[in-house]
Amino acid sequence: MFNIIDLPGSNPPNVEQKNYRKYVVILITCITGIFGHLAFASLFWVFQVDILSYLNMLSVAIWLWAAFMNYRGYHSLAIYVICGVILVMITTTVALLGLGFGFQMYLWPVACLAVINPGLRKLYGFIFGLSFIIYVALIHYLFADVPDHSQLSEYAETIYILNIVVAGLPLIIGITSIRGIYESQEKMLTDLATIDDLTGLFNRRYANRYLKKHCHATNPHSNNFCVVIGDVDHFKKINDEFGHHGGDTVLSVISTRLKHAFRQTDVVSRWGGEEFLIVLCETDTEKAYMIVDRIRKEISKSITVDKTTELEVTMSFGIASTAECEDVMQMIKLADDNLYHAKNNGRNCVVVKPEVNGINGFTGLART
Repeated sequence: MFNIIDLPGSNPPNVEQKNYRKYVVILITCITGIFGHLAFASLFWVFQVDILSYLNMLSVAIWLWAAFMNYRGYHSLAIYVICGVILVMITTTVALLGLGFGFQMYLWPVACLAVINPGLRKLYGFIFGLSFIIYVALIHYLFADVPDHSQLSEYAETIYILNIVVAGLPLIIGITSIRGIYESQEKMLTDLATIDDLTGLFNRRYANRYLKKHCHATNPHSNNFCVVIGDVDHFKKINDEFGHHGGDTVLSVISTRLKHAFRQTDVVSRWGGEEFLIVLCETDTEKAYMIVDRIRKEISKSITVDKTTELEVTMSFGIASTAECEDVMQMIKLADDNLYHAKNNGRNCVVVKPEVNGINGFTGLART
């Protein structure tokens, strides 16, 4: 989903990644403030409210400075400057024109902006924002009866509505930012809980949870499925010869090949170390054997470990199905046992153990 806060382009050099959303919120607020003050400076000039016209022009310069401070990474200072200039401008404008034009509305987004200030603790931010709310009430009390003698009186209702709209924009942006932060953090936590960092595949936690939730081997009405456990052949030797970096390279490449080779409906996970567990949905043993053996041949290609060395890397696989087992744990154990047989039968092969629990099966040994 498109997020107004996720703007394209690289971060400014002085803005940390964790503060990027705050930077964008403050930047959009500054741009809105600059154009808003330019518009009001022109408006007050036309209707001969000279002091407010001059103050708005001065405010444009202050907003530009706040935007520059924000760009340099001084987000808290930028917020203080913004809050200060709005406070002075609103007080002066309401004191001269009264409440009928709605300029006091700009204090509401300032209160919200104060709360998200990264330089304040939550309690201080709350107190700072609350003080602006109290100030709104104070302004209504002090300037409720200020008469307006300017030429703007006949446009008061239009300006009031315009101020509501413009003052509401920072609120919408702020809420969107908070939602974006929440969604990105939720995704990050989900990835940490379910995705293996090295390979980008699902991790063991996710595979276990998936099997328990979706695969009911004891349910006669459930779809048939198979569990496959694969292991990279001679991986310890690769690690010993090329170090952990070489081993990580092999695992990363193998993982990519596995991910692209299996179907989208299958679940491919890193089970641990150099072992991978794959769940083949709606697949019987014979079909699983043909799929895995085809993939075994496809992934048995050379891998560039360093700039000068290429390795022929192969894998061994063991398969178990719901037809052979009473529950998921038994399937995992059987697949692991079959993988052990594959290792003992020369590696680079696929094994399905025959006659498990009295059910006729077959053994597949395939090599290139």
